[in-house]
Formats: sequence, structure tokens, C-alpha cells
Amino acid sequence: QATSDVPDVGSLMGKLMQETQQVETNAAFNALDTVHAVDAASDKVIQDVYAAVSPVVEDVSSKILPVLQSDVILKVWDQINALPPAVALISSAVVTFVAVSSLLNSGDGAPSSQPYPLGKYNPTTAASYFSTRPLLVFSRAIEVATLSARFGVALLFDFVNKKMDENADVRALELAQLLTKLGPSFIKIGQSLSIRTDILSPAYVRGLKSLQDQVPPFSSEEAREIIESELGASLESIFEYF
Repeated sequence: QATSDVPDVGSLMGKLMQETQQVETNAAFNALDTVHAVDAASDKVIQDVYAAVSPVVEDVSSKILPVLQSDVILKVWDQINALPPAVALISSAVVTFVAVSSLLNSGDGAPSSQPYPLGKYNPTTAASYFSTRPLLVFSRAIEVATLSARFGVALLFDFVNKKMDENADVRALELAQLLTKLGPSFIKIGQSLSIRTDILSPAYVRGLKSLQDQVPPFSSEEAREIIESELGASLESIFEYF
């Protein structure tokens, strides 16, 4: 009687294995369903992105191609090709950026007659103003690229000849002079960088510190004209003492 009450180990193991296989099978099917669902969702996302991007790409292409094939641009490319390779590379990048950005920003509302009509910085009005004046932007970009090319080539030679550290002090002073030539906005950038010892080497920090108190001065009369132009009134009518 005692022997008949002992469970059949073989049948228990068989039942356990059967249940385990069933669980594994169900898990495999669930994982497969999940993969199919993710794949379908990915296809839908790709189709939506393609549908959204395609009109934009076509619109940009229809605007860019005629401009790049115009006589003016072709003459510019001829002039760029005549430059030294390093300068030509920088200039071509600038030309492409100006052309594409101008076309992308065109048609975004009526442009203002001034970049900052309210007398303070506004990126929207500035973009609207300059987007309709590609030649103005292009001329400034060429000026920046031309003035910067010599410094860039000098850095390249230092890097090739492994004299970056040796010539660092000289290049830092040249950079300060370059930023001064490029104008107030670049001077301000140099002043900000002159205190970033975590970014620049000591040599460049020393060189750019000259922008803090050694920028070219201008006359008091010119300062008065700028202030009166900004405020829209004479200094005597605004200040008791100046």
C-alpha cells in the first residue's frame, strides 16, 4: 500500500518538461509578435518622415539649382578656383552656406528695412533683413574668410611642422589682431574667450587679454553721434552732464 502512494517521478518530470516547453513556446511567439509590431511601427515612421521631408527637399532643390547655375555664381566659382587651395576651400564653404541659408530663409514674411527696427537685438528681424540681401551677406562672408585665411594657413603649417606650442604666443597675438580687424562682435568673442582658461592654452589667454584694454579707440565726437543715433535725440536734451 505504501508503495502505491509514492508518486511516479518519471511522469512528474515529463509533465514539468511539457509545461516548460509550452511556456518557452508562448514566450517565443510573444517576442515574435513584438518584433513584427516594432518593425511595422518603424516602417510607418520612416514613411511619415519621408513624406514630410520630400516636399522640402524638392522645394530647396528647385531654388538652389537655378541659383548655383546662374552667371553670377559661376563667375564667383571661377574666382574661388583661382585662389590658393586652403583659401578656396574656406571660400567655397562660405559661398555654399550663404546661398543655402539665404534660400531657406526666403519667403518668411515681409522683410524689414532694418535688421533691428526696435533698436535692440532680434534674431527674427535680423534673419528677415539679411535673407533678402544675399550679396551683403556674401560680401561680409568673403571679407571674414579672406582676413581669416592667412591665420588659418599659418595654423595649418604650424600643425604640419609640429610647431603649435612653439608659435603659440605669436599666433595668439595674430588672432587678437585678426579679431580687431573683423569688428566689434569678434572683439567681444575674443574678450569672452580671454577668461576661459579651461578652453584655451595660457598663450592664447595672454594674447586675447589684449582685447580687454588695447582695442583701437575712436573719437568722442563719433561716440556722441552713435549715442544720439541710438536714442533718437541730442545728448543735451537727455543728459544734464555728458
